[in-house]
Amino acid sequence: MMGNFEIIIGRLEEHAAQILSSQQQQRHNAVPPAQTRPAALSNPQPYNQQPYQQQLPPQNKPPPPLPQPAHQLNSQYPRPSPPNVSNNYPGSPPPQNYGFGPPPQHHGRSPPSRPPQTTATPSQSNQDASLFPLFKAVDKTGTGHLTEKELRAALVNGDFTSFDPHTVKMMIRMFDVDKSGTIGFDEFCGLWAFLAAWRSLFERFDEDRSGYISFEEYGNALVAFGYRLSSTFVNLLYRTYEKNGNNRMSFDLFVQSCIVLKRMTDAFKKYDEDRDGYITMSFEEFLTVPGSSQRMLDKSRGLSVDCVAYDLEDSVTAGKKTEARANIRHFLQQPRSAGVKENAVRINAVQTGLALDDLTEVLKAPNIDTIVVPKVNSPSDLNFVTDVIRHALPQRHTEGFGQSGNPSLSILALIESAKAVTDLSGICKASPYLSGLIFAAEDFALDLSLTRTPSLMEFLFARSAIATVCRAHNLPSTIDLVCTAYKGAEGQERLEEECLGGKGLGFNGKQCIHPSQVEVVQKAFAPSEDELRWAVRITVAARKADQQGRGAWTLNGQMIDAPVVGKAKSIVSKAEVCGMDVASVHQKWKDQGPE
Repeated sequence: MMGNFEIIIGRLEEHAAQILSSQQQQRHNAVPPAQTRPAALSNPQPYNQQPYQQQLPPQNKPPPPLPQPAHQLNSQYPRPSPPNVSNNYPGSPPPQNYGFGPPPQHHGRSPPSRPPQTTATPSQSNQDASLFPLFKAVDKTGTGHLTEKELRAALVNGDFTSFDPHTVKMMIRMFDVDKSGTIGFDEFCGLWAFLAAWRSLFERFDEDRSGYISFEEYGNALVAFGYRLSSTFVNLLYRTYEKNGNNRMSFDLFVQSCIVLKRMTDAFKKYDEDRDGYITMSFEEFLTVPGSSQRMLDKSRGLSVDCVAYDLEDSVTAGKKTEARANIRHFLQQPRSAGVKENAVRINAVQTGLALDDLTEVLKAPNIDTIVVPKVNSPSDLNFVTDVIRHALPQRHTEGFGQSGNPSLSILALIESAKAVTDLSGICKASPYLSGLIFAAEDFALDLSLTRTPSLMEFLFARSAIATVCRAHNLPSTIDLVCTAYKGAEGQERLEEECLGGKGLGFNGKQCIHPSQVEVVQKAFAPSEDELRWAVRITVAARKADQQGRGAWTLNGQMIDAPVVGKAKSIVSKAEVCGMDVASVHQKWKDQGPE
């Protein structure tokens, strides 16, 4: 499916890597150790002693071309222009229709009095010299490294609009060799050559020479890259990156969309083991954050949720398991995130033989709270995990929730099969660490060959059984299935309906696959204002009824007895945990009495 596209992108990426390597070697060979760059020049001179000339670009002739790929630069590129340059882009050629570079000086802002200072000095090679004035001009801080903001100033489209921020971040991730979060001059040269090569592709498919890629041209490009995609998917991809809705995709978004599509294809191929172009997998499996991604681990610190589960299972490839274990262990050794109440780790299933290695590593982290065990089919799966925890962390063992309260380390079991549903009672008795069950609907549907429908009626028996058995064994967490719709108003409405349906069955939580779902889920499972008002009125009146010796009484024409009072007290307690203003409601209904 990927033949031509992989060749093109792969060669571009290899070419960029070769450019970086060759430039670094040239710079190493060209500058003897005694002449290395100083940390700061003792008497720095301005790049250009004369102010910028503010004038319009020539209208009667095409602008000069962009730099060619680096392997062609030595023979074609002159050394930097002298200070008095005649064009509008001192020391750097302006962009063409599809190019990138600094915007013209008249473009919406006053020119600076002179280019900024920098501590770096240009290399003597022709290829470095041609780009160095541009690099200096956007290096506002004079550090010799471009920040994201500075790099974005250097990269503009043919219509002089800035590159999309996501494209700029992607470029930094690709070319930031030293992982500093910035772009040095060598890295900048490689990035520039990479985009120059992409510009050639852009020009090839911009058949009407408009400077933009239309939907039809975009489809032709994907076909030329070797894709066989449905028109629906191509339309979705195009509309995602063509953000203005005018059938005009700019150069930066064309590059971004093609690279993202390549990465999506790589992720797909990881699961397509027989290379037939089709895979069978669960939705949760595809979207779970992998423990092998340090960037996504760090990003989770900004969440405000009850529990974050870091994954070692399906989202981590076999070759990355060891790295993922080390990443999670190191991450959970750091100070806790203020917005996350519980740190969980999903290990590999016991049947895979990887669970022992997972537990041995992650249990060394002091800030781990919960082990999520997938594919729990029988009590023996939890027996195994319990034995490992007792051996590795005997000080965190507890004899049960009833006598000792919640243990300092807990287990959540994923129920994913018909076999598990038929032995729920045994599973709930298998470990004193067990704090709840999670229903994995997609894997359950696969096991029973079910088709998921919006009504979720096909899961009614399993969901009811899980909620009932959790209550029967006094397990505090009953986590409902994932809602696969989360975008737009329709997705949020579907999510709310599922939350209220699960709450009605007895679930007290729901799995989230996107940050946009968190607020809706928290609001749905928290008591509503009407529920809190009703519960407070019941509890206030119940105290007065007890003083009067009345076991049953009425409120608003409805009979109130012990079970109803118990439910009201539970709602008030949950509202307090959710941070609702229970005190003010009590104050408002302090005079409520039984009828």
